[in-house]
Amino acid sequence: MQWNNPFRYTVLLLIVLLLTQCSTKKDAFMNRAYHNMTARYNAYFNGNESFKEGKTKLEQNYKDDYSKILPVFRFGDEQISKTIYPEMDRAILKASKVIQRHEIVPKSSKKKKKKKRKKRKKRKKRKKKKKGDKDKEDVHKNWIDDSYLLIGKSHFYKYDYPEAMESFEYVAKHYKKYPIKYYALIWMMKTYNQKGEFGSTQAIRDRIYDKKKKKELEKQPKRLLAELAATEADYFMQQKMYGHAIKPLEKAIELTRKRKIRVRYVYILAQLYQKKREFIKASQYYVQVLKMNPTYEMAFNAQINRAKGLSGKGSQDIRKELEKMLTDQKNSEYFDQIYYALAGLAQRDGEKKAEIDYLKLCITASVENKIQKGMAYERLANIYFDKPDYPLAKAYYDSASTTLPDSYDNYREIVNKKNSLKDIVKYLNIIAYEDSMQILAGLSEKERKKVVDKIIQDVIDSELKEKELANNPQFVPPGKDDIPKTGSMWYFYNTAAMSFGYNEFVRKWGDRKLADNWRRKNKNSIDPDIFEEDFEDDEEENEFLGEITGDPKQRDSYLENIPSNRTQMKASTDRIMDAYYSLGIVYKELLLDDEQAIGTFEELLDRYPKTEYRLSTCYQLYRLHLGQNRTGKANKYRDIILNEYPNSDYAKIIQNPDYIKKLQAEKNKTENYYNQTYRAFEHNQYALVISRCDVSDSLFPKNKFQPKFDYLRALSIGKSKNILEFELALKEVVSKHPNDEVKPQAEATLALISKVKLTLKDTAFSQVEDTVIGELYSYNSRLAHYYIIVIPDSAVTINKLTNDFSNYNSKFFSLSNLQTKNMMLDDITHLIIIQKFSNSQKAIKYYDSIKQNRKEIAALPPDDFPQFIISSANFPLFYKEKKVENYSAFFQDKYLSN
Repeated sequence: MQWNNPFRYTVLLLIVLLLTQCSTKKDAFMNRAYHNMTARYNAYFNGNESFKEGKTKLEQNYKDDYSKILPVFRFGDEQISKTIYPEMDRAILKASKVIQRHEIVPKSSKKKKKKKRKKRKKRKKRKKKKKGDKDKEDVHKNWIDDSYLLIGKSHFYKYDYPEAMESFEYVAKHYKKYPIKYYALIWMMKTYNQKGEFGSTQAIRDRIYDKKKKKELEKQPKRLLAELAATEADYFMQQKMYGHAIKPLEKAIELTRKRKIRVRYVYILAQLYQKKREFIKASQYYVQVLKMNPTYEMAFNAQINRAKGLSGKGSQDIRKELEKMLTDQKNSEYFDQIYYALAGLAQRDGEKKAEIDYLKLCITASVENKIQKGMAYERLANIYFDKPDYPLAKAYYDSASTTLPDSYDNYREIVNKKNSLKDIVKYLNIIAYEDSMQILAGLSEKERKKVVDKIIQDVIDSELKEKELANNPQFVPPGKDDIPKTGSMWYFYNTAAMSFGYNEFVRKWGDRKLADNWRRKNKNSIDPDIFEEDFEDDEEENEFLGEITGDPKQRDSYLENIPSNRTQMKASTDRIMDAYYSLGIVYKELLLDDEQAIGTFEELLDRYPKTEYRLSTCYQLYRLHLGQNRTGKANKYRDIILNEYPNSDYAKIIQNPDYIKKLQAEKNKTENYYNQTYRAFEHNQYALVISRCDVSDSLFPKNKFQPKFDYLRALSIGKSKNILEFELALKEVVSKHPNDEVKPQAEATLALISKVKLTLKDTAFSQVEDTVIGELYSYNSRLAHYYIIVIPDSAVTINKLTNDFSNYNSKFFSLSNLQTKNMMLDDITHLIIIQKFSNSQKAIKYYDSIKQNRKEIAALPPDDFPQFIISSANFPLFYKEKKVENYSAFFQDKYLSN
């Protein structure tokens, strides 16, 4: 045998191991070397590779939204994270094996025991202990610490933040003297940022930048310092503190070596300067991005964003570049963004018509990019809102709200504006519709049919144009509104009004501020709330009138709604007057547009001088002109009120401003009395409540709280008397207050009573309440939960499906120790049960993953079978009841609605 044969090294290694005569768990040099080598090149390597595979997979599935400032890191969302569970679980498993197999017992443990036995002096003991702690850290630093960090990062990418934090905290605590401590702290910052716990992020930040450890931090690798700076930038950006994010991001760019990461940081920096309206700096950084060989999408958006910040000669140059891009079919999927950028240039150059045309081209070109289309709708809506052209603005806000996701930054503002304009469009269309009907009523039958035929032809022509547009989506007639203007005098030529369906009239009743007197017969009484500035549009009973029914291409659809006698003509005129007054109130209180309100109220008085709204309209005009310092016009309407309505509340307020205080004081007395009565109800003093409610109407005649008093009285009867008396009291509430919010509440309770009345005779309401309202199932998120899917016997091969679920669990939830079971719910229905999850949150994650990765379970048919999660306490109840629909409703309400 040659001594230089490779076999020689094997023999030597065996001899050395025999000579050491020790366990691999002992703290010896040879053992440390052995564990370090095997940990690095076996389990840890494989685990880290799996982690990188999962991260790459996530980034491939993640799509940046260039309509917003890009996030610093590409962590995806919880739905995307479910696709990388297998890779991350494998990384966790491999890293756990490194810890289990290669963690060794430090010498320090033996030294501590020896020190205790010999009871050495304190000074020497402290010294030894300090040395022992160092030994402990030395032993653990080789790949064990990296494994803990890998476990934490894998949980982080799975959105399992509690588990991730546990690993990061362990590393930060036990490896204080090594760079990995800082990596752990940085990942803790990232975790807190993702959770929105920015105070905790700041605490970690302070810990890292401790003055005592400044020199230590400065000595850390550039890669670590770059990641720290990027995490700080993310910390500020997630709080929308964009200005504060610039400095750390610039530092991250300086320290980062990887081009792919650097170009992202530079692009974000350009966006931040653009947000600050420092367009020159932003443009410089966008140019820098273009020089760094970015992806095509990033390069395109850098060019587009440059255009948004330029004006003057610079804007002319970039406009030519953008128009040139429109000739390249390679950019066809980005045409909408190019048009949007051109609209921005037109806006800065004061070309309003060109801006509108470009925005409409953007809308037409947007097919896949809903965000871009929604932003164009929003811009057009804002343009028409500022004109003001409220009906057209409302139409565009409608489109924006249905196109943009509710996570969009301005979404709430868009919805609020849309809602505020809803009534304006409605009332304008009521006026136009009723005017049109009255015009038709005044024509001869021959003329009437001629007009209707013209309307029908317009409808046909409109449909043909829509078909042409559908066949040629790139064509938009220059300068032509894609949504015709609403509120025109001739309703049937107003196709937008017809298509948007606003041709109905809503009569408002009930507790509505500034509106309580609109339909009162006695308009001389007044609610003190009429002087408050808030305007609340409560949900009230609607009466739909004037709806075009039937085929819009048939004469009868129009002719049948024409008023044909005095009664119908008066009703039509009343609807016009109602709409005018309501429209004026909305302009005044909701949009704070005094000029539009004045114009509307004056038009109402000009057209209908004897309207029943004359008094309240004159008072509104008096206040509006007074607010505009138009004393002469204000005095005109003041004199009308004082001369024509001297005994009205309005006249008393004009003559004595303190009169409103008296009205408010009366209201406060009633409210206080009601609150005291309600407190008595809460303390189970039902007899007292009944007696107080019985006298409330005489103490406070015509008070607005009376419906509540009556309903509270009924509830007290239900709590203290039998079910028949309770039922009578509720019926009285319904009959006395048909338009109040207490009516549906009383009716709902009556419906519940009717279900149990046959089985519960003369029972106190408290027992009825327990029977009717008490639910079979209870919600407790902390209990163990199961996932269940309900499968009919004939739908699938159950054994195959059970095996598929088991394989799915092994692939996506390999660390959860899940069990798959099959049991019969009844003779024809199977339950596939996955158990068990420690709480509802983990079970819901599994439920969502099945929804997202359904194709992974090949035996599961495409039919939508019932599936849900259920607690260990509720499962026996469900199995006994065997009503899938009942539990599904409970699941939907308690788990999916929250």
